Amino acid sequence: MNGLGTIALFSFAMIFGCHQAHTRVIVFHNEETEVGIAELRAVYAAFNRGDIDRAVRFLDPQIE
Repeated sequence: MNGLGTIALFSFAMIFGCHQAHTRVIVFHNEETEVGIAELRAVYAAFNRGDIDRAVRFLDPQIE
């Protein structure tokens, strides 16, 4: 198969090979939502106080 044929085959596979949308549904329970909201409020309160160490405690330690 020549280069143009390879490109055409690849293009066809990319266009028609994946015809179903992949979705991920995330469902939070009320308790998880309440905990998340409380943590977010604590982060904002710490940031407003100027307590940056407390505000970023939920972030990944490797973040730059």
